[in-house]
Amino acid sequence: QFTNMDVINKIKSDLLNDFPYITKIDTTIISVNDVTSKPLEWGFWIKIICYCIYGDDLGENVPPLRPNSDLIISLLSDYKKPITRLNSKLENLIDEDEIKKTIRGYSKRLIRCLYTLILEDVGEWKDDISEMRKSLNYYMKENKDLIDCLYYYYSNRDSNKLAFQTYADQACLIITKRLENLSKDI
Repeated sequence: QFTNMDVINKIKSDLLNDFPYITKIDTTIISVNDVTSKPLEWGFWIKIICYCIYGDDLGENVPPLRPNSDLIISLLSDYKKPITRLNSKLENLIDEDEIKKTIRGYSKRLIRCLYTLILEDVGEWKDDISEMRKSLNYYMKENKDLIDCLYYYYSNRDSNKLAFQTYADQACLIITKRLENLSKDI
């Protein structure tokens, strides 16, 4: 007998197979109260990142969010878990198409994490990765080459795991150091 999660996972799998440009679909189950009462934990995701595909859009119930250090730290509090998971997955892949798809998703995640670090400067969340790249190149000029390399891997589907990993490690180091500095300031 199938559970609701089995059905959801089947739909996710079908969508990811049918639309290869989609790198990830989340299906987190939370209460409406969690969304509205914990804006730093869930409100940002529901209001800014997620797209409602069924039912009432809960983003309309989330209070306005002001980009600040608390929000940035909250958004990146567990960034290492998915990075570790992507790292491990990438190390074990052999299939070129899977490697390209994983690198693309990994580079997108890193670009989004870096962009989150400048959220207070930018003042708004942008969904478009090329727009994030422009903002990152403006606010993180010293890391322009790294940002451009991550964008290259995101947009060109390169499968050079070793070269990509060098850039991924550099990005993770920047994220970790900036988060440490933000935490000291609070």
